[in-house]
Amino acid sequence: MTKAPAPVALNDSRLVRFLTGLMAVDVDLSHQDFSQKLGQLLNFSDSITLSGMYEKLEKLEFQPEQQLQQAARQEFLRVRQLLLEFILKSFAPEESLVRVKYPAPPAATVGGLDISEKDKLALYESYRVFYVSQQREMDLKIQYLTAAIRKMMNGWSIELAKLSLLDKTMSEMLAPHKRKFFAVVPNLMGKRFEHLFLEDQQLQLAIKNDLAADAETVNQGPPGWYPKLRSEIQQLLLAELDVRLQPALGLVEAIDADSTILNNIENESASELVNNSLNNSPDDIASDIVEPELEKV
Repeated sequence: MTKAPAPVALNDSRLVRFLTGLMAVDVDLSHQDFSQKLGQLLNFSDSITLSGMYEKLEKLEFQPEQQLQQAARQEFLRVRQLLLEFILKSFAPEESLVRVKYPAPPAATVGGLDISEKDKLALYESYRVFYVSQQREMDLKIQYLTAAIRKMMNGWSIELAKLSLLDKTMSEMLAPHKRKFFAVVPNLMGKRFEHLFLEDQQLQLAIKNDLAADAETVNQGPPGWYPKLRSEIQQLLLAELDVRLQPALGLVEAIDADSTILNNIENESASELVNNSLNNSPDDIASDIVEPELEKV
């Protein structure tokens, strides 16, 4: 019998750990009162939608379809790989044909000591737009992925078909909250940009005072905050991708654990073994067993 995986604490999320590390704050999250907290996200209209969904579950008609056992997992891995490549290529300077590209390093005078507050806000806007574009790409591709997996589930077993309907209904109801929560991430990165920018300005000022040099001497090359911010945004996108893929991965694992599918695989293996035995004569079977042994001698 397959054991259920141990529950994962919310603060074990790679995204949460990374954000708390960047912001230097303690986050205490737990699964206590989860149903109550979930209920606070749903309004009266959502309650009516849930009630209608339960009626559909009772009347759901199952139509089995012939599908490959590994189709859902293969599709999950394919889309995951596409999104990983999309993120990583957007940071590669040599990639010129990508749709969303990380902003090039600003000029030393733009990212240096004499920048105005208005220019600084405009500078971060380019990074915010880049991050939001990456989020949009993840959202669209993962919507396609979950819809494809749900379609597969509808044809595997009645239990999976019901889970597919439940997942679709809950996803649609929670979608506005999900968008709102993920929209916080670029805003937090804005605060991180402010911190790195100020840190670099203080370093430049210290160097300027020590060397008695002017700002042009100090600000040679890309500003010091640029490579740090670039690395952190890349890591943050990869961490967010992990979180966004978790619901789809949960569906894949539900498919893998479904008893109907497991029984079908066992039956197919048994049928194949019986068919092979019926198709082979006793002499063929004996030959298959004896010849490998003779080769060893």
